[in-house]
Amino acid sequence: MRIHSRRAPHLAPLRNACVLLLVACAHSAPGPNDGTDTDGPHTTTPPIQLTYNLGRDLAPAWRADGSGLLYAFQLPGPDDFDGCLAELPPGGGTRRVEKCPLEDLAGDSVNLLGTPAISSAGRLAWVQTRSATGRISPASAEIRVGNLTVIDTGTVVRTLPYLAQSGAVHATVTHLHWLGESALIYVGDDVQYLGPCQNCKPDSLVIGREIARLDLAAGNLVTVIPGTAEATSVWLLHHRRRLPRLPPSAGHRRGDDGARLRTRRHRT
Repeated sequence: MRIHSRRAPHLAPLRNACVLLLVACAHSAPGPNDGTDTDGPHTTTPPIQLTYNLGRDLAPAWRADGSGLLYAFQLPGPDDFDGCLAELPPGGGTRRVEKCPLEDLAGDSVNLLGTPAISSAGRLAWVQTRSATGRISPASAEIRVGNLTVIDTGTVVRTLPYLAQSGAVHATVTHLHWLGESALIYVGDDVQYLGPCQNCKPDSLVIGREIARLDLAAGNLVTVIPGTAEATSVWLLHHRRRLPRLPPSAGHRRGDDGARLRTRRHRT
C-alpha cells in the first residue's frame, strides 16, 4: 500500500454535486435515465453528475474494491442543516444507504456526520460534530468508528479538539483513511473563525497542520507522522496499481506498513 499526499481544500462543496469524470472503458455506454434505472447516472456526457441534492455534497470516498461511493450530504431546511452519510452505486443513481444523526431528537441543534472512510471489511469511520442552532463553532466533535447501518451510532475513538505531541492543536480531521482494520490516518487540522467585517457572520477556515495516525489496537494512540508539518491532504494508493515512481526527497516518508507518504505544503 502506498500513501500519497497532496494539497486539497477541506470538504470542498463540489459545487453542490459529486462529479465523476469517466474516461473510455470496455463497458458499453448506458442509455438515458428514464426514471426506472437506479444504478446509473442521468447523463452519459462527461463530466457526469452523480448527485442532485439541494444541499451540499461533500467528502466522497470510494470503497476499496470500487463497488460503492460514500459521501456526506447536507439536509436542506430553513434552520436545522443536519448532515448525513450516504452510499451510491459506483455509476451513480439512488442512494443505497442513508445514515443520519440519531441524537438530535429535539431538533434544537445542528448535527453533522462527515469525512467517511470505510475499510475493506466494512468498518466505517467518520467525524461527528454537534453545534447549537445558530452557532458556527461546534459544542462537541469526535471521530467515531462503527458501521454503515442506519441505527449504529458508533464508538468514540478520539474527541476533538486535542493537543498533539507536536504542540499543534487538531480541532478537526480531514482526509480520513483506514490503514488495514485497526488504524486510521488523517490530516489533523486547526480551525479559525473569521468574518469579513466586525459584525458580519463569521466563516470557518480550516488549516492543515500535519498528518497523524490513530492506532485503535494501541488504546487509540495518536502519533504524528514526522516531516508532515503543514500537510493539507493524504491519499492511499494501492501498490497493485501502476503508478509513476516517486523520486526520493525530504518530503517522502515510508511507514511501518510499507506505505509511502508524500507531503505538499501550502505556500503564500
